[in-house]
Amino acid sequence: MDLQKNLWIENKIDCDLSKKLAQELGLVLPISDYLVGKDIITKNSALKFLYPTYDDIAEIEIFSGIKEASEVIMENIKNKKRIMIYGDYDVDGITSTVILYKYLKKLGADINYFVPNRHSDGYGLSIDALDTIIDEFYLLISVDCGITSVKEVEYLKSKQKEVVITDHHEPKSEIPDAVLVNPKLDENAFHDYAGVGVVYRLLLEMEKITKIPLDTDFLIFTAIGTVADLMPLTEINRQIVKVGLESFKDLDNIGLKELVKQSKLELDEITSSKIAFNIAPKINASGRLGTAMKAIELFTTDNCDDAEKIAKELCILNEERKTIESGILEEAIKQVNEDDNFILVKGENWNDGVIGIVASKLVEIYRKPTIVFTQRNDILKGSGRSVGQFNLLKALESTQRHFMQFGGHKYAAGLSLEIDKYDEFKNEILQYANIHLTEEDQQVKLKYISQIDSKLINREFLKQIECLSPFGIGNSKPLFIIKKAYVENYKLVGKEKTHLKLNLHVDNRVVGAIGFNLASKGDQIKKNDEVDLICTLDKNVYLGVEYINIYIKDIKLNDKLQKKENDLIYKIFNYHKNKKNNGFKSEIVESFPNREYLVKFYKLLSKEKVLLIKKEDVTGDAVDNKMMMFISGKIFNDLGFAVFTENSEFAEIKIKDHNQKTKMSLNDSQTYRNTIKIMEDVNGY
Repeated sequence: MDLQKNLWIENKIDCDLSKKLAQELGLVLPISDYLVGKDIITKNSALKFLYPTYDDIAEIEIFSGIKEASEVIMENIKNKKRIMIYGDYDVDGITSTVILYKYLKKLGADINYFVPNRHSDGYGLSIDALDTIIDEFYLLISVDCGITSVKEVEYLKSKQKEVVITDHHEPKSEIPDAVLVNPKLDENAFHDYAGVGVVYRLLLEMEKITKIPLDTDFLIFTAIGTVADLMPLTEINRQIVKVGLESFKDLDNIGLKELVKQSKLELDEITSSKIAFNIAPKINASGRLGTAMKAIELFTTDNCDDAEKIAKELCILNEERKTIESGILEEAIKQVNEDDNFILVKGENWNDGVIGIVASKLVEIYRKPTIVFTQRNDILKGSGRSVGQFNLLKALESTQRHFMQFGGHKYAAGLSLEIDKYDEFKNEILQYANIHLTEEDQQVKLKYISQIDSKLINREFLKQIECLSPFGIGNSKPLFIIKKAYVENYKLVGKEKTHLKLNLHVDNRVVGAIGFNLASKGDQIKKNDEVDLICTLDKNVYLGVEYINIYIKDIKLNDKLQKKENDLIYKIFNYHKNKKNNGFKSEIVESFPNREYLVKFYKLLSKEKVLLIKKEDVTGDAVDNKMMMFISGKIFNDLGFAVFTENSEFAEIKIKDHNQKTKMSLNDSQTYRNTIKIMEDVNGY
C-alpha cells in the first residue's frame, strides 16, 4: 500500500467547549478535544464515557424477544426438558456458547452444546448437522447464528422441537418461525451487539427472574467475543469491553487463565489489542483447523491438567494456522489483478478456516474489497472482506442468483457457489465494484485530534489517553500530529527489516519512535531532516524499565523545510547553485559556519556586543565571511545567545544576556540543521 495516499485530516471541534470540559475534569486539551469530537460535551456524559461501571451495563434496555425467550427457557428448565445450545465455531460463537451453557447449568438445566464443524458442516444451522443430535434435545437455542435458517427451523418444528434463535446477523425478508432474539429486529435497540452481547443481555434478564447472579467471568467472555468479532466499541459495547477488561484481575475460569498464561500475558495487563492479537487467534484456531468444541472444553473444564493440555494444543494449532495462512497469502498475491476494483482469488483445497484472514490481509495490501475462494470438487466456498464504506453484503445481494448460499454483513460475508457459475459472478461483481467503489473507500484516513509537543510526552498524558480505551473499531486510539521534529538517526528493524525506528528531536527533547511496516519511508528521509508525523503514544517496557514511545502511523518531510523560498539561506544556496560556477560545491560548503568558526564568532560577538551586516554583501556573487556571520547570527538567535533582527538592507546581531557556562547544542538550532541538510544536498548535487 502506498502510504503517500494517506489523508491527514484534522478533527475540527468547538475549542471553547473543549476548554470548558478540560477545566471541569482536569484534562489536558487533546483529551477533551477527543471527547468533544465524539459529541461528549458535558461533565456527566464525559464521566460516564471515561469511567463506566457494571451498573451501567446492568441497566441496558431489553429489546424484543428477550422476555419471551427467558420465559421459554425457564419453563423448559422447570419441566426438566433437555436443552441443546447450537453455537458457531468462531470466538463470538464459542464465548456465547460458554456463558449460556455455564449459566443454565447453574440453574439446574439438563443441557448440552453442539458446534458444527467448519469444514464438514459449514456455517449455521444445517439439517445434516441437526440430524446428528436430533434425539438429544427438546429445546434448541442457537447462538451467533440462525436468523436466516427458515427451512431448518421448519424442519425442527416438524420434529416437535421448540426453537429459540439468538443472533446478531442481518435478517432477510423472511425470518424463522421461532422465538427470535436479535436487536436488528427492534428499530429502537442498539444494533451493534456481538452474538455474545445478545446472549449476555438475555442472561441479565434471566438473572432478574431467578435472582441467581451472573459470574464476573461471563462479562469477561462477552468482552472477548465482542472484540474478536470486530464489533464497534461504542455505547453499550464499549461499556461491556471496558468493564470486562478491568475485571480480568478477578478471573476465575481456569481454562482462560491457562490460555492467558500460555500467551505469556498477565491478567492485569489485558487490553483489547492483546485480546485481538494474542488471545482470540488461539481460540479461533480450534475452529479453523479442528473443532471449536475443543475451545469450549477448555473454558468449561474444572481440571487444571486438562486446561493446561488444551491451552497448549490451541497455541500449537495457532502456529500451524499462521504457516498455512502465509502459504495461501503468497499464492493468492500471485493471482491478484491490481487493475480490478474487486479482488477475487481462488485455490484448490485452500484451508477454509483461514481464507477469511487471507482476505483481510489482501484488503490491507490493496485497499479493495476481496473474496478468497477455496475449491473442493466443483464447489467454491468463499470468505470476503470489505474496505471503506463499500457494502459487501449489498454487492453480494446484487449477484445472489449465482449462489448456493450466502450471508454476513457490510464488512464481512461468506458464500458458496458452483464452479461453472464463477465467471459470470466475477463479471457481475466487477461491474458492481466499478460503479460503487470510490477513491475515498480506498484511502486511508488518518484523522488526528490535535497537535502535541514534547511537554505532553509524559506519563500523566498517557494515563489520560488510557482512560479513553478500550480502542478498536468505532473507538480508535487517538492520533496526534507532531510538527517540525528532526531526525537524529534512524534504522530498519525487525526480522525482515520492515519497521522504521527513529530517534527524533521534538522541541529540545530526544524521543524514541517506531513506524511498523514503514520501512519504505527510510528511503525518503535522512539524518537531520525535519519531519511531520501522525502518531499515537504508548508505553514500552524494556529490561524492566518503562519508556514512553511514539508509534508512527505516517511520516513525511516538513513541507516548509523543503520549500523555504523565503528563507535567505536557501536563497543564497539557490543563487549559487543556479550560477553553476566551477567552484560551487567548495564555495557553498566553505561559506557555512562549522563548529570551529562558531566558537570564534561567539568570541567576536561577545567583544563587539553588536554586529551590523549589509545584506547585499551576503547575497551577491561574493561568498565570504559576511555570509558566515549572517548564518551564525541566526544560529545564535535560535540558541538564545543573541538577538537577530533584519530589515531590507541590514541584519543586526546583538549579544544577549545568558549563562556563559551553558554548553551549546548546535542541533537545537533549526538554522544549523538546515545548513547541514543543504550541505548534504550539495554533496549529492
